[in-house]
Amino acid sequence: MKSVNIILFRTTFCILFLAIFIVSFLLMEPGCHRHKAPEDASPSAKTDSSDAPSNSENLAYEQVPENKTANKLDPTAGLSPEQLLREMITAYSRCKTYSDSGYIELIYETKENPRKELRASRTPCSVVFKKPNQVRVSVNDGEIYSDGKKLHGRIHQPIYSKLTLEQTAPMLISSIKDLYIDPRLASAMDMKVPSNIFWAPPQLVLLLSKEPLKTFIPKESSVKLIEPAYASIFDEVKGTTSAEPCDRIQIIAEDGIRTLWISRKDKSLVRFEFPLEQIFVPENIHRVVRLSLEIPNRTVSPDALKLESEEAVFSPKVPEKTESVRNFIPFDLFLLGKKAPSVRFKALFSGFSDIFPNETDGKCRVICFWNQTALLPKNYMEKGSYPKDDTSGLSIRSQKFLNELDQLAERFEDNRMVEFISVCVDPTSTQTNDVIRSQYGLLDLPLPLYRLEMDDIQNSLFSTLAFPSLMIVNSKGIIQKYYQSPVSIMKLAGQLKKILEGQDVYREEFVQYESDRQRFLEAISLADLNDLYRTVPETVVSDVPTLPLSMPKKIKLESSWILDTLQHPGNPLPLSKKKDQKEKYISNDDLLLVPSDGNSVAVVSSRGKVLQKLSPPAALGEPVTFVRASVSEEGQPLFAASSLLESRVVHTFDGNFKNIGSINIAEPNEQRVADIRIADIDRNGRPELLLGLAGNTTSNTIPVHGLYAVDVDPQKDKKSILWKDEQILTPYRIGVDFTADGNRRLIAMNHPDGLIGNIVVDDLEKGDRAGKLQIDSNYSVLWFHADRMAPKEGTEIAAFIAQINSPKIFFAGISPKDAKILWKYPIPETITERQMERIVSGDINSDGIKEWIVLLPGGSILFFDRKGELLDRFQYGKEITGACVAQWDGHSYLVVTDINHITAWKIRDKNAGKN
Repeated sequence: MKSVNIILFRTTFCILFLAIFIVSFLLMEPGCHRHKAPEDASPSAKTDSSDAPSNSENLAYEQVPENKTANKLDPTAGLSPEQLLREMITAYSRCKTYSDSGYIELIYETKENPRKELRASRTPCSVVFKKPNQVRVSVNDGEIYSDGKKLHGRIHQPIYSKLTLEQTAPMLISSIKDLYIDPRLASAMDMKVPSNIFWAPPQLVLLLSKEPLKTFIPKESSVKLIEPAYASIFDEVKGTTSAEPCDRIQIIAEDGIRTLWISRKDKSLVRFEFPLEQIFVPENIHRVVRLSLEIPNRTVSPDALKLESEEAVFSPKVPEKTESVRNFIPFDLFLLGKKAPSVRFKALFSGFSDIFPNETDGKCRVICFWNQTALLPKNYMEKGSYPKDDTSGLSIRSQKFLNELDQLAERFEDNRMVEFISVCVDPTSTQTNDVIRSQYGLLDLPLPLYRLEMDDIQNSLFSTLAFPSLMIVNSKGIIQKYYQSPVSIMKLAGQLKKILEGQDVYREEFVQYESDRQRFLEAISLADLNDLYRTVPETVVSDVPTLPLSMPKKIKLESSWILDTLQHPGNPLPLSKKKDQKEKYISNDDLLLVPSDGNSVAVVSSRGKVLQKLSPPAALGEPVTFVRASVSEEGQPLFAASSLLESRVVHTFDGNFKNIGSINIAEPNEQRVADIRIADIDRNGRPELLLGLAGNTTSNTIPVHGLYAVDVDPQKDKKSILWKDEQILTPYRIGVDFTADGNRRLIAMNHPDGLIGNIVVDDLEKGDRAGKLQIDSNYSVLWFHADRMAPKEGTEIAAFIAQINSPKIFFAGISPKDAKILWKYPIPETITERQMERIVSGDINSDGIKEWIVLLPGGSILFFDRKGELLDRFQYGKEITGACVAQWDGHSYLVVTDINHITAWKIRDKNAGKN
């Protein structure tokens, strides 16, 4: 299971670095159509790569050219897939000149017209290469050029439009490492395809990889020839469609089927079809027909051919006044260390004069740039009267920044060397000064209000600003800090204090950037060393040393069975079959659901046998690390699977584990799934989803967080949002709370200032804010788990809490009524892993009352009763990835997963856990 730090997603470039931090595969010689390789050993991660539209209004409705060639090709006599693959590899290894005009195309059918094929997107993916060192690679928004003397890079995004990367060209381009020299450029060259298939263009892999099959063919894949066919290729340059005879090879892997179309003429790759199992299907699409790399106009020659206009081909077309740089820095660093521009902030309140940010009068300035009007009253969060239908979120984001600025100003209200100002950037053409003043007054903020004209923004250094955002300018007019995401007040206060002391804190950002850039280059070097250009599952090695095995003293455990056929199992979920249950599973046995193999869920019997693997049509290979289950009062089950902060998609299954469909309501707001719960929200006898979504802090926009109630009706193929609460800041954890009188409410994590954590409470049926559970002011909630510990009593909440301004962490019980800390137990280790459920509950002694089980990084398992008494501990001797307590055959079982195994321990002592 992949380790996730909640604040890891800091820049898009960091995601790319993680995405291509790959592991080695050693491919065995092919034989009998079967390819195997040893286990991967090094860490890797995925990039987010979905470009499928979320609704039909965004699609380019265009009829795909049909293949009008009716002639049927005869199979090539005696040809094996291994021979054909070798011929293709030989053609590329011998070629001295290669060129194409490729593109990646997504073809789909809508539900309204399922027989009409439409094109959703076309992403450029073309390569021109002439040995020894002339090249042009155009992918998505990025291009790399080498004319043999200089290596240039261009990013076709407005923020980088006047910048060109320029470095000395290598004497010999012999590997992909020679071209992927900059993280921002590599990010712009994202192919929008599953990174576990390719993260570099297949053409480059064929041209520059020593063993291309290591990337093309995953381990344990079967390879076979299928019927040859004519490839209908549309040439965008010429505007014509041609039919080319091709032999075809299918690579059948666990994550889906890849299909290669290989030209009979020159053995070059004509088309590569990506696995449809890896593609997220938006609501309005009936089905995806094909996601493929199309490669028209190929030249694969063993000779050094003269290409037309080689100077134009291998030299970038750059606009005038373009600046040459050695690297593309993240655009949130563009402003740092530079003198603030001489633009006018026009005062909108009487008694204040216009100011210029570069003229500071010896004072520090903290500036909040915000946009979008219709701001809400200051106390809207407490009242819970926010509008449910506000979908823009921009005004709420702006208010978060303004409230943050106000809180910071309160801390420095006695310091005359710093001033705090609010700057509206809404165009004058859309809002008058009077309207801005009126709506700003609703916030009741004691901060002076200014306005910055859009023309002044576009014609100055501020053209790189994002809105809303926060900037700190020191007493000399030098920009020291620039934040596009909300920051904890304590962190802001600490940075401002350093700036007031005369420190240039902006240098810290560049040191961090350089460190991250070096890590990116190391990852590329590792890819070159392993000759592997796709991502593979990661094995996590804990920073905490694993303690040696030591069995519990009071709780008697007996190993029942061990399963070792699943890769990276974790977070098991037990399903106990009862005679009176109405739902029908695939087996009459008790079951265990276990996330495994990166993006699958294994259905395991209570005897340790894998019955089925649920491999949902994951959104371009997005991972699955936890699964939730619930059964309605009418016996209708629902299962949901996703991954904390790594996926935008929730996969749903019915009681027979049939895939109902994948839900993605996170992508439009750049969110990711944080947690899922299932409950009959509207009491209609059918379970619905409760989703916690957290903003992606790598986004250019301010993260939007929220709780969403989603109706899932498999019979009507209906998925709709019942209600949403977008005011919660960090819903990394959610739960359903049953009060003593049987009423239900939704509880969720919240960090209003980015540091101090509490728990908020919403009405379950309507989503209205009901209050918050603020624990002792000396502590902050890091993580919680809620469960009914006894059938007739209210829900109890167990949590990890941290002592403010101290490294001390406790496992504690929290009252669901008033958030009082009922008991606490010191935890000696830091809890950082969030993909793993470190607090679980279960009835370890079969008495109908659950106990708490705590999993620690060093491999310790602690057992607590509901009063917080430590019952026993189990030093597991291995790095744990998950655990649960199951009730099977009238006995309690402790099921523990580690990196390679699932072990079921039968609890022999009926008095285990009893005082």
